Order: sequence, then C-alpha cells, then structure tokens
Amino acid sequence: MKTRFGFNQLCYSGLSILLLLLLVVSHASAGTPSGKGKPNRSGPAHKDSVERPREKVAQTFAAISPGIRGVLSMKAKGELIKMEVDLKQSTILDKKLLPLRISLEPAETSEAAYQALPRRFHVLPDTEAYTIAARDSSGKPVEVKEIRDTFSLAMGYPKYIKPELAKNLRVSVLSDNRWLPLPSRYDASRRMVVTESARQFGTYQLIAKADVVDQEIIAYPNPVQFGEFGGIRRTLKFLNVPLGAVIEIYTVTGDKIREIEAKVSPVAWDGEKGDGELVTSGLYIYRVQMPSEEAFGKIAVLR
Repeated sequence: MKTRFGFNQLCYSGLSILLLLLLVVSHASAGTPSGKGKPNRSGPAHKDSVERPREKVAQTFAAISPGIRGVLSMKAKGELIKMEVDLKQSTILDKKLLPLRISLEPAETSEAAYQALPRRFHVLPDTEAYTIAARDSSGKPVEVKEIRDTFSLAMGYPKYIKPELAKNLRVSVLSDNRWLPLPSRYDASRRMVVTESARQFGTYQLIAKADVVDQEIIAYPNPVQFGEFGGIRRTLKFLNVPLGAVIEIYTVTGDKIREIEAKVSPVAWDGEKGDGELVTSGLYIYRVQMPSEEAFGKIAVLR
C-alpha cells in the first residue's frame, strides 16, 4: 500500500509540476512585449504586400533581338495605335543584354516643348507622345552608350488622318525639351511613319510638316458638340494655326464672342464665350489673324 500510495503521490506531483510549467510559459508569452511578437503576426501580411501585383510602369512591352521586330500596341482615346522597333545586327555589342525588353508608355510633356516646335510644324489631334525604354535580359535598364547604332522606329497614327496628310508626318524626338523632327517616310500599307534615325530610347511623337497642310486652317471636329460627356470635356481644335496668331469667333450676325491667342498648336476652344457661358447650337464664324494674312471659316455647333 505504501509503495502504491507513494507511486500515486509521485504521479500527482509530476502532473502538478507539469501544469505549473504550462501556466508559467503561457503567462510569459502573454507578457511578451508587443515588438517581440510582431515577426509571427506580420510575416504573412508582409508576404502578401510583396506578392500583391505592382502598378505597371509601362502599358505594353515586347522582347526583341536583332532581326526580330518588336510590335507594341496601345489604346489611345479608344483607338489602337501600334509601334514597331527593329534592332540592327550590330546594335548591341554585348549579346548578354539580349533579348531587350522594350516598353512603351504615354509620356508627360511640357507645354513649353510644344511652344518651341520648329517653324512650320504642328501637332495633329489625337496624336500622343510616347516614351520608349529598354531593359536587358536580367531586367536592368539599358543605357544609351550600350547601343552603338540607330534602330528603326515605326509609329502608327489615328484613322482620321488621310494619306495626303500622313505624307507630311515626321517622327520627332524630345531633346532638351524641344521636339526634333527626324528623317521619316510614310508606309501606306501599314499606316505608319518610319524613321531609321532613332538614336536612343526616349520620348517620341508624330508632328506634321506644314509645307502642305498649312495652306488650310482646319477646325476639327466640325460639327462639334460641346459639353462634358462621361467625365470628358469636348473641345474643338484649330489645326495649322501659327503660334502667335489670334483666333476670333463671331456669331453669324457679326458679334465677337471669344478671342484666343495661339500659344500652343493645335489651339483648343472649349465652346465657352468670353463671359464663360457655353455657346448655343448654331453656326459661328472664325477669323484667324496672322502677321501677313488672315483666314476665315465656319463652325457648326450641336447641342
């Protein structure tokens, strides 16, 4: 009986010690400073933040090598615009850089760059500036010095631009906050303007040489419906207006309702009169005053 009692007492004592240890450990865990417990709680959350898809730097990209044409497509104002990049065989000295990951995204450009457009050059509506960049096969940005030769760049243009106008388009590169037109040719079959003189990855845009188009100042779209639709405010644009010219808008009875100085090209009119009210539907006359001449036209406004 003593042996049995001693054994039972030993079991009870061991169980009590075990329970006491568990209580001590539990208490110690509850009393741990909050900073100590953060790794376990924040670990999964941190993992989620890393794995969450990052915001895209570019809208579209293509992997290209010499002899393989990179085609990049992007929607601009509801229309699919394509660009193509061709690398020459001798372009990349270090073959470890290949294939290049060419990216394309809309560019943020300053108003000063458009004010400084070369004489007789204009920007057409719905043509955008795009930045083209490159990364190597490991994802590292490629510097200009790593590209020895030029590469070919083809830029698509909106469908409203007719062949006779497209022939006057030039690929231009933004250099020192000024647009520099590059030697370009018109490819009617692909509806693209091509240059063999793209010397670096940078910001490019199509601009129109006005040796033909400036014979006529164009108001586009015409007829026009002013106002805000779907959060977008519609405007009318005057094409081929020389910088510094003054656009005057009149009613058909000869009352001048608005005057706009051409500080950028094209010149936009939001449909407001000089007092800030929106014009009503009807026919309006515009006069463009230039240093040596003036031009007239009609605008049909719908409501």
